[in-house]
Amino acid sequence: MKLSVWAKRQGVCYKTAWRMWKEGRLPVPVEQLPTGNERTDDIVGDLHEVIVSMCARLYGKRSAQDRAEKALKAIHE
Repeated sequence: MKLSVWAKRQGVCYKTAWRMWKEGRLPVPVEQLPTGNERTDDIVGDLHEVIVSMCARLYGKRSAQDRAEKALKAIHE
């Protein structure tokens, strides 16, 4: 996931996230790609995206978010 996407999901400005990364204060690992883009290893966030997508496809968009949250709770238990 790109750092800008991660920052938006966390509710922080991209510049703030970038500064946190440079200072080593981000709660997730980040690597800089040869293209110059930063990529976070937010596995839980990526898993959440996959679950929401699958639930939306199988059961419709209306309750996909609720099903995804229940699935994540089940994973963490």
